[in-house]
Amino acid sequence: MEQECIKFYLKNKPSPSQNPYVEKLQEFSSFVFTNVGSFQGEKNQWRGFFENRSSIDPQKLILEIGCSNALYLEKTALQHPNWAFVGIDWKYKLLYRGAKRLQGKKILNVALLRGHAHEWLKVLGSGEVDEIFIFFPDPWPRRSQLKHRLLNEKFLVEASRVLSENGRLYFKTDHPAYFQFFLALFGEREIEVPTYDHFLQVGPGGFAGAYTAGTCAGSASDNVGCAGDKAGRKSDTIPGGFAGAYTAGTCAGSASDNVGCVGDKLGRKSDTIQSKRARQIQMRKPSPVNQLPLESSQLIGLFNIERYSLDFWSSAAQAGWFVAEATVSNANSIQHHEVSCLTIPTPYEKKFMQDKLPIFFVELKKK
Repeated sequence: MEQECIKFYLKNKPSPSQNPYVEKLQEFSSFVFTNVGSFQGEKNQWRGFFENRSSIDPQKLILEIGCSNALYLEKTALQHPNWAFVGIDWKYKLLYRGAKRLQGKKILNVALLRGHAHEWLKVLGSGEVDEIFIFFPDPWPRRSQLKHRLLNEKFLVEASRVLSENGRLYFKTDHPAYFQFFLALFGEREIEVPTYDHFLQVGPGGFAGAYTAGTCAGSASDNVGCAGDKAGRKSDTIPGGFAGAYTAGTCAGSASDNVGCVGDKLGRKSDTIQSKRARQIQMRKPSPVNQLPLESSQLIGLFNIERYSLDFWSSAAQAGWFVAEATVSNANSIQHHEVSCLTIPTPYEKKFMQDKLPIFFVELKKK
C-alpha cells in the first residue's frame, strides 16, 4: 500500500508550473531571480546591482549556498549594512517566505537566486565573491549517494574561480562523515571525529542516562523510589527515549518500575534530533577509510585549509576567533578570517548548541 502511494505521488507530483510559489516569487523580481539563463554573459555585475539598489558600494560580496528562508542572511545583512549578500536555494516556497520578510523589513543588501548552486556559479565573474558560506548541506549519507554531495572536486574548483584573492569558503556540518570526506579531498585522511553516540549514551531498553544500582523488584518501597525519578528530562536525542538519572535502578519490568519510567516522561522535551530537520542519528557515523575520496592535487593547489574544528562553538570561543567590529578603528582592516557574522548561529545549529552537540567546521583560504 505504501509503495502504491509513493508511485501515485510521483506520478501526480506538481510540476513547477503548478507550484503557486513560482508565480508568487515574481512579486519580488527586483531582487529575486529564478532564470539563470538570463544572466549568461553578464558576469561581474553584482556590485553594480547593489550600488543601484541600495546606493552603497559593498565592502564585501558574500554568497550563501543553501540559504533556505534567508533568515540567517537577514540577521547578517542587518548587522553589516555595508556588505552585500546573495543567497541561493532550490525551494520556491522557502525563498518566497524569505523574500517577503526581506521586503517587509526593507533590507536592500540581499538578493536571492532560485536554482542549483553549480549552475549559478557559472554565471558569476572570476574573483567576484569575497566569501562563500555553505552551512549544513545535505550529507547524502549512504554510500550509493556520495556522488550527489555538493562539495566535490568539480564544484570546489569552480568556487575557487569566483572567489577573490585570499577569499574564504566556510563549511559547517553536523555530519562527521561529510566533514571527513571534505578534509580528505585536501589530503587530511587521519582525522578522528567524535560520533553522536559518544554524546548520547544509551542505557538498557533504549533509555539514555546514568543508571545506578537497584532492581525495582516490585515492592511498595520500590514504588516510592521509582516515582522519585520524575526529575529526569525527556530527550529525543534518541527517538522515543527518555534521558535522566535513574536512581531507582534498571526498570526490570515490574509494576513499580512502570511508575518510575512514566514519571520520567514529565521532564523537558528536546527537539535536537527528533526535529524534522535533524538527521537520524544512525546516519551520523564516521566514514570508513575506503569511502573517503582520494586527495585532489588540483584543490591542494587552489586552497589552503586555514583551520578546522570538531566542535565549532567551543573552538571559536577558546581561540578567540571572533572580532567585534566596534573594537576596530578601521572597518576595512578586519581580516577575512575574523568575520564577526560567524558569531550568528544559523537556525538549524541552534538545536545542536542547545544540547551541546558538536558542529564540524572548515575554513578554506584561496591561494
